[in-house]
Amino acid sequence: MLLLSAVLLSAAPTSFAVPWQVVGSGGGNSSNATFAVSGTIGQGVTAVSGNNTFTLSSGYWADASPNYDIYLPAILK
Repeated sequence: MLLLSAVLLSAAPTSFAVPWQVVGSGGGNSSNATFAVSGTIGQGVTAVSGNNTFTLSSGYWADASPNYDIYLPAILK
């Protein structure tokens, strides 16, 4: 019993640290002759990047819906 107590006491708890991480559960790549996109499923980090022509949104398909422009005819008198 004394030996078991000595073994348990010598295995003192150590200090653990959990660094900030992003957990991704899968993903893949897609490309054609002009564009290439790489993605990971299930990332909670969100951001939007783009220019006047393209927008790239990340994080749980932040903005996956297409952007429709509606042009109505102008009637002038």
